Amino acid sequence: LGLVLLALQPTGGSMQTPVIGPMPAHGGSPAWWDMTELRSILPKDPERNLSFPRSTFLSRGPISEATTIFGRHGKPTLWPLDNDHVIDIGAQDASILGWVCGNLASTTEEVARFFWELLVERTILSDDSIEYMSRLEPLGLGWGRGHISYGSGLMLKQTSWAHTAKYGEWGAYLGHGGNTYGFLSEQGLIPQLNATFSVVANSNADDLFVAGVLTCQIIAVASEEVLGRNIRLPCGG
Repeated sequence: LGLVLLALQPTGGSMQTPVIGPMPAHGGSPAWWDMTELRSILPKDPERNLSFPRSTFLSRGPISEATTIFGRHGKPTLWPLDNDHVIDIGAQDASILGWVCGNLASTTEEVARFFWELLVERTILSDDSIEYMSRLEPLGLGWGRGHISYGSGLMLKQTSWAHTAKYGEWGAYLGHGGNTYGFLSEQGLIPQLNATFSVVANSNADDLFVAGVLTCQIIAVASEEVLGRNIRLPCGG
């Protein structure tokens, strides 16, 4: 199989997607994003028509200036008049996103292409660096223990939280999840399909929805379309 890009996003264009990086500085020190030209990590090759024109890194100013869809932070309640639990973050300053380094605004297509260049073409980092990042160990403490294996900036995740992620099994993908104010995302490499993908939701109300439902259904549908196989992947559990 050649390059297969799987992308799903709400109608409207660019979304907020977390990016891996160092945590912001504290105290009187400058923030790390003010000292680094972050766009330099995005590969550019005119001969291959490779560029990331819709990817930008937010540092200051309203988030709405760089996104066409606003994220919603918080969980709604059953009481229709109670709106205090859900906040539109479009008017918030982009500096709030530094708590998870979630300051990349992009489209799912460009994020999927970035992971293709990183993990398949390997045009961004050396083979040695990728091998080091891929030395995965199961998390033993915290919210992801027993379900997520972590390396140096890469996760091995499974769409079903009832199973431990194992590389090469259906439902498992190598990449990274994202959770920031108003947005959830999953992206990475599906080895059986030789494909990279990115999925983003503009709400962080349900931590399991993007991986357990959207990503799961994308893998199941793609396996039927690309390989002609019904893998009977249990989505939503």
